[in-house]
Amino acid sequence: MAKRPLLYGANGKPLTATAWDASSRERRARQWLPMRSHVNALLSGDVELIRARTREEVRRNAWAAKCQTARVANLVGTGIRPVLELEDRELERSFMEPWSDWVNEADADGTSPFYGLQALASTAFLEGGDCFVRIRPRRAADGLTVPLQIQLLEAEICDPLKNESLPDGTIKAGIDFDLLGRRRFYWMFRSHPDEIVRPFSDTLQAVPVPASEVLHLFHVTRPGQVRGVPGLASVLATLHEIHKADDAFLARMIIQNLYATFEEVPTDDSFSVLDNEGDAIGDDDVPEVTAEAGSHVLLPPGHKVHFGSPPTGAIDHSAFLRDKLRAVAAGSGCLYEQVSGDLSQVNFSSLRAGLIELRRELEQIQVNVLIFQLCRPIWRRFIEALILSGRVEMPEPAQLRRILRPHWQPPGWEYVQPEQEVKAAVRKIRAGLSSRKREAARLGIDVEQLDREIAADNRRAQELGLVFDSDPGTDADGSARAAAVGDSGGSGEGGGDSATGAPESDEEAA
Repeated sequence: MAKRPLLYGANGKPLTATAWDASSRERRARQWLPMRSHVNALLSGDVELIRARTREEVRRNAWAAKCQTARVANLVGTGIRPVLELEDRELERSFMEPWSDWVNEADADGTSPFYGLQALASTAFLEGGDCFVRIRPRRAADGLTVPLQIQLLEAEICDPLKNESLPDGTIKAGIDFDLLGRRRFYWMFRSHPDEIVRPFSDTLQAVPVPASEVLHLFHVTRPGQVRGVPGLASVLATLHEIHKADDAFLARMIIQNLYATFEEVPTDDSFSVLDNEGDAIGDDDVPEVTAEAGSHVLLPPGHKVHFGSPPTGAIDHSAFLRDKLRAVAAGSGCLYEQVSGDLSQVNFSSLRAGLIELRRELEQIQVNVLIFQLCRPIWRRFIEALILSGRVEMPEPAQLRRILRPHWQPPGWEYVQPEQEVKAAVRKIRAGLSSRKREAARLGIDVEQLDREIAADNRRAQELGLVFDSDPGTDADGSARAAAVGDSGGSGEGGGDSATGAPESDEEAA
């Protein structure tokens, strides 16, 4: 059997075929030379520049700022709140009331409530890759609800260039690990390295801070990753180019508007040109006149002007921005409509499909970063401080375990099509596929608080003699409906199913 002939390249070496285009070494992929460094090596070398450029774009570029604010608003909203579910309501109240008071005292800087710190922490780790939270124990004499506060620190506070191999561990990007991979210290500067004013004793030398007193917030995207990547890293270059292209387009429009006429006057009238007040006089005693849009400029005798024609070709700037902003939205975890504010090309179906996908991505960050890395440890430290301060007694072990594991309620999602979505929720509840509690949680509502509000509304309406069709316990004339339903025995008009008394259809139930 004859052997298949080998193909040879220009250098005389045989060309080898590959199973995938991604592994090809042919002409099209010859310049495709990816880096093989570990994510920590990449972060330690480049993250400072990426972080600085991200902060610059967020300050100066409206599109970058919108990506940031839209993502934080959807992640946190008005706050991710703890919900205790204890049978003992009095015990539940003894923990939740101090928490409600402490929420407004949590910030060591005194500028935000705890739920505001959630938004600030989200902004910090999305923009800078990391956010560090210092646990600040306080004295009982400070007059706080519990002797505890927290302080947010930006990513620059932890030295990313400190990398060492130690006899009993390693230091990677400013984080000290023992031989088992547990975090022992964070090597932090005493103040931000680029702060305008620092304490006199600050020598800009990083010092070790025990890991037990620090929370580290970042989005883990690769196993073994120890520091975070700014959220706009993959689209930062595109954002910068969009900003420059937008400025260039504006400059082009301005140049096209600079239309002026120039007239060379006779020698006898030259004095009228040379004696114009307010004109700057050049070295050759000739006034320097600036042409403005729509101006008529008189030129001295013998002086002529040559100017190039401004570009007049049509550019579809809107289409260019739309395509580029779609790429930015895809890389930043937002919808194009959120970044641009352009809702001209969407309908309810397409917007709903996009929102469902977006919400799934955001829920991952809510659970894996904000709740796991921030809310959960802060709640545990709060409960410890509350018990040790003597404000509440130590509960039973089973109760304490439930107290330390509350349900964290993220902000709810507004309905895109309220009428249809409410009907769908009602049908799921009636079919046993969901519960009122679950459907209320989707809107960010605590169902127990909702029930108390409804009960209070109904009592107030009865006391004032008001009748609303939202209360199924009364008829339009104000008489109680419960007795009439009980007397019907499931038969007769409106009785529905004769065996169970249940409505025969959704329309009858309505």
